[in-house]
Amino acid sequence: MTTMRAFRAVSCMVLVLVVAIANGQDEIKATMMRPVEPDCLTTEQMSGWGLPASPTSVDVLKCLAVHTVAVTTETAKKGGGIEFIFGGVSGEKESIKVTQDYVNYRTMLIENHKYRVGIGLRVVATFVTKKGGFDLSNIFNVGISASSEQASGQIGFYVLGITGADVTSLIPAPAPLTRDSVTSAITTIAVLKSKIYDPATVILPVRLAQEVDVTLDQNGRATYVGPTAYPDDRMQLEKPPLRLGM
Repeated sequence: MTTMRAFRAVSCMVLVLVVAIANGQDEIKATMMRPVEPDCLTTEQMSGWGLPASPTSVDVLKCLAVHTVAVTTETAKKGGGIEFIFGGVSGEKESIKVTQDYVNYRTMLIENHKYRVGIGLRVVATFVTKKGGFDLSNIFNVGISASSEQASGQIGFYVLGITGADVTSLIPAPAPLTRDSVTSAITTIAVLKSKIYDPATVILPVRLAQEVDVTLDQNGRATYVGPTAYPDDRMQLEKPPLRLGM
């Protein structure tokens, strides 16, 4: 199921590109959700959710009814800025970050920008490829490629909007990027998912991703072109040459 969701997301981008090519377009404008550094929502921002005066974690979870697995692949452009890669493979000696989010969310406008907000679990692989042909389709394939010495890097694990003593004790430390470290992270996700509805777990919705404007080319790559505020993401590889607002 997880692989199918990621496949559908990439397939939609491929379909858009095929239509563009058929119409003679070299590139097209599009929007996508880019992961951001989590920032807790305020009570005021959640005021339209229909929550009771003293909401429980279960009450909040009922407002986060959309569940998905989202994979975002970014690379730092030589001239500065960020380029997104949809599926496919890497080039040689590219600095890449693959973010795989397992989230419960809803979308909302905050300061006139569309955000995905909610809770989730995030696995981030940052690495440099040693040669081209690195499989970027999902985080597990990234780990397999790294184990075959096609790249060197690190994997990190983030719990977003879910807290509690049992949760904190389960978070793995950053580790070298290998098939084993990716497998360990995915195993941890399965365990932490079982804690979400535990009475001792506290749910605090955060900003998960922000909609950004991109320009798609025929190679399945997209260049960031907006919006007026760039996601404030301290985990990003490289900031764009111009940052407005926020």
